[in-house]
Amino acid sequence: MPEVEILVLNDQGFQCKPGEMGELIHRGAFVTYGYLNNESLNEAKFIRFQTGGPGCLPETAVRSGDIVSLDEEGYIYIHGRLDMQIKCNGYRISPDEIEEVALSFNPISQAAVFGRKDKVTGQSINLAYTTYGNQDVKQSALKRHLISDLPNYTIPRYIKHYKSLPLTPSGKVDYQTLKADFGNEFGSND
Repeated sequence: MPEVEILVLNDQGFQCKPGEMGELIHRGAFVTYGYLNNESLNEAKFIRFQTGGPGCLPETAVRSGDIVSLDEEGYIYIHGRLDMQIKCNGYRISPDEIEEVALSFNPISQAAVFGRKDKVTGQSINLAYTTYGNQDVKQSALKRHLISDLPNYTIPRYIKHYKSLPLTPSGKVDYQTLKADFGNEFGSND
């Protein structure tokens, strides 16, 4: 797109090196001016970006919420979303990585990983899944499978089988319903 620049910034606001993950930021002529009558969302999503020298006004850049990395050639690789990241015991965890490994366990057909508030760890890691035969799998076998491909700190504490995952009207996984259901079954940890 003409007059638009894509940046990848780390938590401190500096540009990431190739291979380093950060948030996708875009700036330029086609950046929207904000969310109408929503100051808090504007403050969260729009940042002032200083691009010029002394005397130049900062411009507005948009935080996408996407966690990405760039390779040496400038290609963008998407790793997940900030709003879906789980913060557990000081680690930032991408649900996508856990879901990918869970889906490689036969017979899991769908996987949804999400965080829930936890007063000890910050957030607990939770896995909801469906299977091709609608049969529950042995959680011990599933955990062994997850441990073989994932770091220990990413292993879900709570795991639940569903005949079908709840969906929003737009057909996406309904994480709010899952969180409420897990709260009812496993209790609140906050």
